[in-house]
Amino acid sequence: MPAPTLGQYAKGPTNFATSVTTPAITTAATGSTFVVFFNSRSLASSVVDSKGNTYTLATSNTSGAFGGNNVYAYVSQNGIGGSGHTATITIAGTNSTLAYLVEVLGSSAMDQSQSNGSNTSQTAVNGATVTTTATNELVLCYYGSYSGNTVTITDSGTGFTLQSTQLVNTYPNGALSYGTFASIGTYGDTFAQSVADFFSSATLSFIGISVFPNTAPIAWLT
Repeated sequence: MPAPTLGQYAKGPTNFATSVTTPAITTAATGSTFVVFFNSRSLASSVVDSKGNTYTLATSNTSGAFGGNNVYAYVSQNGIGGSGHTATITIAGTNSTLAYLVEVLGSSAMDQSQSNGSNTSQTAVNGATVTTTATNELVLCYYGSYSGNTVTITDSGTGFTLQSTQLVNTYPNGALSYGTFASIGTYGDTFAQSVADFFSSATLSFIGISVFPNTAPIAWLT
């Protein structure tokens, strides 16, 4: 089966508020899977989007340091899209949050999800790993930190591409990467930070849609 692909995405940071809304993007009208990644020093309260899709928690890590660098990944399968597509995350309290709305094209199902975190400042970040169960899976990895440092991030994971970063000291830091892997195996991204920092990460994998070749009608003998 062909691998799913990364579609449109948007990131939205906010500083000391009870909610954050991602910038509007245009997504496929039907059939896409939507992922909301976010990290915050407060716990999640709700995740909704402007198209009325229902989101289910895939994984979270809420044991981060510096007051709680919590990371979450929510997924909506076979969702409704279109123009003006946004996601809104509400947190339990007033705090800083970074959120991503990510579209996955050509996926029949999410396969695996894992999250991790570290309470020790470090420059080498080993993101959560997943073990896929099908060939040609798309793997998304989200990294988040919040310690007041301005850092730069380089992607050192084999087979991953660093797609987007948010790296300023007034908001939570974050990065989104992806990779497509032909073989069944264990995959997770690694990052190098310019400044030792705490972190949390979430990794998800997605299965493609089976495509059956056209076959000629069977001629039955009578």
